[in-house]
Amino acid sequence: MKNRITGFAGSNKRLLMLVIVGGILLAACAASERHEQTIWYVATTGSDSNTCAEPDLACRTIVEAFRRADADDQINIAAGTYAEVARYEDYSVFANIDFDLRVVGAGANETIIDLGNTYAGFYVLGGGRLRLEDLTVQNARGNSPGGCIMVVGNGEVNAENVNLTRCLYAGIVINDPASQVNLVNVSITESVVREPYGAGAGIYNRGNLTIEGGEISRNPNQGISSTGILEINGTLIEDNLLEGLFISGEATLSGLTVQDNGGDLGHYDGIVILGGAAVELSDSLVTANDARGIHIYGEDPFNPLTDGLPASGPRVSILNSMISDHRGDGIFIAAGTLTLNGTTLQGNAYEWGRALDNREGFVEIRNSHITGNGTGTIQIGPDGEMNIFETTIDDNSGDYQTIFNEGTMNMQNTLVANNVSALRAIENDGGDMLIANSTISGNLTTGIVAFRGNLTLSYVTIADNTGTGFAASNFGEIHLLFSNILVARNGLGDCNLSNPDAPDVILAGVNIATDHGCTFPTMYSADEILLDALADNGGSTLTHALLPGSPAMDAATGTCLEVDQRFVARPVGPACDVGAYEAGASATSLELTATPETDTLIVKEDFPCYTGPGPQYNTLSTLKAGTQLPIVGYSFGGGWFVVSHPTLQGSNCWIDEDFVETTVSVGDLRLIAVPPKPTSTPTPEKEEEPTACPTQINNEGVCQ
Repeated sequence: MKNRITGFAGSNKRLLMLVIVGGILLAACAASERHEQTIWYVATTGSDSNTCAEPDLACRTIVEAFRRADADDQINIAAGTYAEVARYEDYSVFANIDFDLRVVGAGANETIIDLGNTYAGFYVLGGGRLRLEDLTVQNARGNSPGGCIMVVGNGEVNAENVNLTRCLYAGIVINDPASQVNLVNVSITESVVREPYGAGAGIYNRGNLTIEGGEISRNPNQGISSTGILEINGTLIEDNLLEGLFISGEATLSGLTVQDNGGDLGHYDGIVILGGAAVELSDSLVTANDARGIHIYGEDPFNPLTDGLPASGPRVSILNSMISDHRGDGIFIAAGTLTLNGTTLQGNAYEWGRALDNREGFVEIRNSHITGNGTGTIQIGPDGEMNIFETTIDDNSGDYQTIFNEGTMNMQNTLVANNVSALRAIENDGGDMLIANSTISGNLTTGIVAFRGNLTLSYVTIADNTGTGFAASNFGEIHLLFSNILVARNGLGDCNLSNPDAPDVILAGVNIATDHGCTFPTMYSADEILLDALADNGGSTLTHALLPGSPAMDAATGTCLEVDQRFVARPVGPACDVGAYEAGASATSLELTATPETDTLIVKEDFPCYTGPGPQYNTLSTLKAGTQLPIVGYSFGGGWFVVSHPTLQGSNCWIDEDFVETTVSVGDLRLIAVPPKPTSTPTPEKEEEPTACPTQINNEGVCQ
């Protein structure tokens, strides 16, 4: 019995093995057949009764070709308009795509897929991969969610040279964190709102979305609403009725133009960033949106879209960009952290708001330009913090202060100049404010006013303001520390500290004024101080140079900051100079100046060496064709390189970019503020040889 059973079992095993092997071979053959690519053809002259496998035997409808398509197949659609209808009522025209499919038209404006107001367009499921090229999809009726393209699960869509227009609910809905959509040169316009669902955005993204080029415009809701991961490069986001971008996830944005969003409703912004978002915006233009340029905030109790998001706010970095021409704030930050580097805020707040309003966030500004803004420029609320380094704040106007601080502000190596304010250039009202290695000059108002709080001025120059240079009123508890500051030639006096309500000032080092109002032990007349006009003396901002023989030279005592406003090493000589400028050092010693070995340009034809952008500035000499010059930087506003003069050490030339050859990207250069137009032509003098400048820069030094 045992042997019989054993023999029977052995026969079964052999039979089972044959079945398994045969099954594998059959499955392999079936798989091979299933994954062999077939190209299906569609043309307006075709017929759905054709084989559809050759151009001369094309289908008439895309739906028929889609019905025949299998994994890895391709549908080629000739030029023409195709009115497609779903096979089932209230169902996507191209439904349940869970395999690889490529659909190719004859051109974005040549092949038109008209969905005829049926439910939706392409519906891509998990495991499906759809590629669309060179066609237009339009007129989806949509649902919630719906639109021209919808992706769920781990589905993937790649589209290139495609137009999506008049898609009800949205052009694209990416409905799952595992979904992936990649768009190249895709236009999404005129999405349609469906009641009661509302919507109407260009794209809703909960997954992973990358966009290269293209346009998202004229949609009745946001251009893009993203809670997922978003990467965009070189895209126009324009004229959407609400926000251009609404982001609560991760986003890397480069080369964008975000403009004219918000219609004329008066309360929609170019970019809204909220909750726990992490966003980097670089080399972009955000301009002329209806309310604010960029609005940053945490959880909003009045907005259900922010429920559960961190109240601490987003993390935002803006690099080498322009935020301009908004009726309200250029940037408003209610919570979170914001870094600006190499960025310009210009022409904002022309009806209300500030160029930058920081209520409860942390903001750091470096190497930037804040200019030409309206009603107000910078505001820091009681719970806000702001660091401002190597920045020019000039030519702003309005009914409010240029800088108003109730929180914590640290400003170093910065210029505040030529602002026209109905109040003050800088006002500290209950906050903690440190200003070091900075210049406050030429403002058509008082330079600095302290009402309450703590204010420290260290190696600061306050000069040529039409009002008082510095004033203080003892409204509440106030603490003032002046260390080696220079206050000179201010129109209504250098200081207003002599009234009975003025607070006591702690003086450290040597502080110099040009009248008695400051009650400094050291005073010289406006002529004796030998302080030059505001000019480009090197560095990232304009400064007031000390002329030879100035009593402010080598006069400081106590702690000496490591660098001056231009990042020239201190001291030059036996001691530091009083104020923001260290005399006797050449601008070519700046660590930030480009090195001739890497960042250079060649003059293509003879061109004048101007001291600013254009012939309205002084001419130092003629730059000869073929001359190779080290690049110092690139002009704010563009169009001009700033280079080191070939023979006049410490002098810079401004040269039109059309007259030079260089391989350097202007986006990698530091931006140079445009100097004020001269009133007379100075005679250039050769400066002394520079002393060595350390490469380590200390931005935190404070003179005690």
